[in-house]
Amino acid sequence: MIVAVVAFIFGLSNYMYKTTYYTVAGIAFLLYILLLIRKPHYFGLYDEKDHFVVRYYNPHPFFSNYKQVKIKKNEYDGYKIKNNLFGFQKSVIFYIRQGNKKGQYPPISISGLNKQQRKQLEEYLENL
Repeated sequence: MIVAVVAFIFGLSNYMYKTTYYTVAGIAFLLYILLLIRKPHYFGLYDEKDHFVVRYYNPHPFFSNYKQVKIKKNEYDGYKIKNNLFGFQKSVIFYIRQGNKKGQYPPISISGLNKQQRKQLEEYLENL
């Protein structure tokens, strides 16, 4: 984002190659928007005695807020990994059951995890 702002400012001044600066600013801004859409959250799964905790937050400098989900192991009813944006973004959805009622948590982006980390996540969730 900073690269886009700096290139745009240079383009506004009377330097040569204005179109080059505008092009660099546009490309940098589009890449930043694509990263925001992808939501590469920092994702952590922590096992505790009777529940597990999922912590995640957005690594971008703007709109970064910390979120946490606690799920009791006896209420956990499965998960689903969902592909969004043509496989560009991957999300996990946790299902819970309380008595006869079923529910689900909102999708949590796992786009920031590599294949090995996703495999470890799936193995852990399968063993619950």
